[in-house]
Amino acid sequence: MTDFSHLSASLDGDALRRVVIALLAEELGRLRGRALDASEWRSWTGATRLDEDGMGADSLSRLEMAARLNAFFHLHETGVEDYLLISPDVDEWVNLVSKSLQQSGSRLTFQTSGSTGPPKHITHEAKDLIGEALAHSVLFQGIRRVICLTPPHHIYGFIFSIIMPAYAGAKVVDLRGVSLGRLAAELRSGDLVVTTPFMCNAHIKSRMIFPPGVTVVVSTAPCSQKTWLGMKSASVSRMIEVYGSTETAGVGWREAHNAPFNILPHLERGSAAPTELFRRRNGARISPPDTIAWTEGGAFRPIDRCDGAVQVGGVNVFPDQVRQFLEAQPGVAECLVRLDCDGPAARIKVFVVLSTGVDSQIEAVLRQRCNDGLAAPARPIKYRFGETLPKNDFGKLIDWV
Repeated sequence: MTDFSHLSASLDGDALRRVVIALLAEELGRLRGRALDASEWRSWTGATRLDEDGMGADSLSRLEMAARLNAFFHLHETGVEDYLLISPDVDEWVNLVSKSLQQSGSRLTFQTSGSTGPPKHITHEAKDLIGEALAHSVLFQGIRRVICLTPPHHIYGFIFSIIMPAYAGAKVVDLRGVSLGRLAAELRSGDLVVTTPFMCNAHIKSRMIFPPGVTVVVSTAPCSQKTWLGMKSASVSRMIEVYGSTETAGVGWREAHNAPFNILPHLERGSAAPTELFRRRNGARISPPDTIAWTEGGAFRPIDRCDGAVQVGGVNVFPDQVRQFLEAQPGVAECLVRLDCDGPAARIKVFVVLSTGVDSQIEAVLRQRCNDGLAAPARPIKYRFGETLPKNDFGKLIDWV
């Protein structure tokens, strides 16, 4: 396969169906106000109807689901989105998406998890996604199967469980949502497990032992030394961490916790600024999510997260500074600070985990201390309390309502 213009070259029917079902499940869960259980969407097939008799979606829900597919695959560029609402089942939608990709499959738009603010829509060129997948297919040369534990419609899962296997000649086995016992029973030599540090910690906690010859790739969040050592104790033969984000896609990789990241071959370091990176294909500049320091050998180490300011009433507010202020207060274990755009004007909101248990007076106390210690734009106007910070299935921080 050498088509670097259209994604249809690396998306067979099964791969495309997995992406479509994942998008529909996420959107239907959003509309219902809860994430769908794996037991719900794992039963969906190409013949599953999209209406009340199938997925249980009414006409308005199907309209929202169609819009989600349209945004992801850019169906409006070929006009096939007009036919979604008159098509009855999953495979009808898969076929429409496939036709669109054959005509104009040059771009995809992914949605961020919201771990550093409101979710954003990030568009990537197919040529760049395929270029990265080719680099990974060389890095993981010889794998027989890709065991997918991550959502295929997120950029990490899409590259590693949708595009890359097509170039590596590997079969894909989707084991999202299965028990750790079944996962352990399914694994065999030659497998590449696509997972996250969050899920690795669950494997370690369960004392799961991997069979010989299994490779693990992790991304979506920093992988701690404890996790690396735990996976080694679990007999993982090879483990690789990929550094990147939804905005950048993959940037680098490493095979040991204390090693710097090797820059992926489709990228190159800029000369004007230390953190500049460019795509070799077209010279497009990308900005890593962290400040980075380069080694003499041309590898790099992430240093500090690039968390920018948000605007409140025309004033720059730094959420991380608000977080540090609140976490310094007695009784506060940790907190998460976000810009709340739901009201007539954007203001700061905060999610607080207490170290002292339930305290009916703590909100009033924290409000007063923020009034005393923070400028007006930086003071949270909404407080929410919980036992743990809100996280998604990846273990990444997310927004809350």
